[in-house]
Amino acid sequence: MSEELEALFDGRRVGRIRYAGDRLRFDYDDAWREDRASFPLSLSMPLTSREHPDAVVRPFISGLLPDSHETLRRWGRRFQVSPREPFAGSPAGSGENVPSACNTSAAPDLSATVIPAAAK
Repeated sequence: MSEELEALFDGRRVGRIRYAGDRLRFDYDDAWREDRASFPLSLSMPLTSREHPDAVVRPFISGLLPDSHETLRRWGRRFQVSPREPFAGSPAGSGENVPSACNTSAAPDLSATVIPAAAK
């Protein structure tokens, strides 16, 4: 299984979340990194690095999901995926918005936005 989601903020591409071989990776878009007005999605994913590995991305994605195991089980049934997998086990893994501060898009849909909680 290999999946990608665009992360967008205010109509601009921030980067891409990639899921392949049970590993997550986040790559910042070069234009986002070079913009003086840009900001990191998480302090654990600084703009100084383009790529961020599973060890950093997985906790970030997991932190966007609800704490309720029952909600995660319902999502798993609805999207026919494991509720234990933060990428595939959430609406975001299906290209739908997650009920959190972060939204994603399976395609470059510029109506979707990523708004880190720190920016609220």
